Amino acid sequence: MSKIEIDPVVRRRIQPQFMARNGQLVSAQLQQDMASLVNFIARHRTKEYFAAGGDVVAPLEDKLWRFAGHIGPMAGAMVARIVMAPATQGTQTNNPNVFIELKNTSGVVIASGRAHFGYSFGLTPVEVPDEWGVATIGLDVSALRDTSFRATLTAGEEARPISCTVYEVAARPDTSNGYVDQAYAVGQPILDEDRKALQDLALAIYKRGLGPLIMFSTARDADAATQTAATYKNVVEEFGSVSGDPAGYTLDLSYMNRKTLTTIPVKVEVYSGMSAGTGSLRLVDSAGNAYATFSVSGAAAWQTPQTANLPADSRFYKIEHQGDGANTISTYAVSVYRYQS
Repeated sequence: MSKIEIDPVVRRRIQPQFMARNGQLVSAQLQQDMASLVNFIARHRTKEYFAAGGDVVAPLEDKLWRFAGHIGPMAGAMVARIVMAPATQGTQTNNPNVFIELKNTSGVVIASGRAHFGYSFGLTPVEVPDEWGVATIGLDVSALRDTSFRATLTAGEEARPISCTVYEVAARPDTSNGYVDQAYAVGQPILDEDRKALQDLALAIYKRGLGPLIMFSTARDADAATQTAATYKNVVEEFGSVSGDPAGYTLDLSYMNRKTLTTIPVKVEVYSGMSAGTGSLRLVDSAGNAYATFSVSGAAAWQTPQTANLPADSRFYKIEHQGDGANTISTYAVSVYRYQS
């Protein structure tokens, strides 16, 4: 176990050709620079899991955001910060609060936390920003690294969340937490396992430490996107878009692939349901190419996740769903994030 000192400033570009020549051993300086760089990435290139916003509305208990993701290989904590407006409480015992709950893909609760915003019984809230506050929830996820999760962020007892962000904080910089040793003395032997440690950490960050691409969630279950006809309808467009300009997501994935993998692996998670019968939901680009298609039936729930491989370029994507002509599909949340097993 060894504490690692990680410079918060990006260092100069590594120039290996100046430190390694054909037929000679790589210098200790190059090994140290590479270790420092991969530790810097592990420590400071953390990710946001989810972000959402909305208007200031009347007191509600049913505001509910949903999202899915994967806890990174170097995560130490998950932090949710929610901008809250004061509520006019109709009941003196009400205690406005927000609650975050994480479940694994089997539906088992693996972490949860709650933040209270305080009492305001008998007071009329002022709808100006200087009356708002920030509720913060921190979850220890150090034992949940490399775990896929589904999350809900729920308002309770007349709480009025306006916007939120949920993000990752890296583990404390120590070799016992997965960081690699970066102290190499001149003349010290550099073993195969030293090189392997650098590659393993860098590959783990690339595969399972990168952030979301699409974060769609309705603010309330009553606001679910719906479609009855057996023709595909843009899910996001239902919530407003410029006329003639489809609502969707432009993802620039240029140069994000690897030499041995020409596409970008992602995981697609969908929370959707049907009143009866069977509908479907798909992720498509502007040319109509489908990268993930879900068959949806039964009550609203997280569907079995799918993996997809997106092109390593910049293009426009849409989320579309359809009913069966008689029964209605309802879609509440879609999460797409970079992931490779």
